[in-house]
Amino acid sequence: MTEREFMEAVRHLARMTGWRCYHTHDSRRSEPGFPDLVLVRGGKALFVELKTAHGRLTCRPSRRMSPAPNARRRGSEVMRR
Repeated sequence: MTEREFMEAVRHLARMTGWRCYHTHDSRRSEPGFPDLVLVRGGKALFVELKTAHGRLTCRPSRRMSPAPNARRRGSEVMRR
């Protein structure tokens, strides 16, 4: 499964379970480290970086996105297939 297929599967599941999804289609103009998906439901937001089993995580996205040291507990996740 490619990273793109993985993303589509996650987006589909998120929508089916009531999450609103945002994905930047052209990340070249985004801030470095912005996650692949932002999911919102019922006052909660998840910032999700998707990687395949062989994908490399160059820098923890939550560290780039948030100055809060406990950002992971606040909804930043790396999901692997």
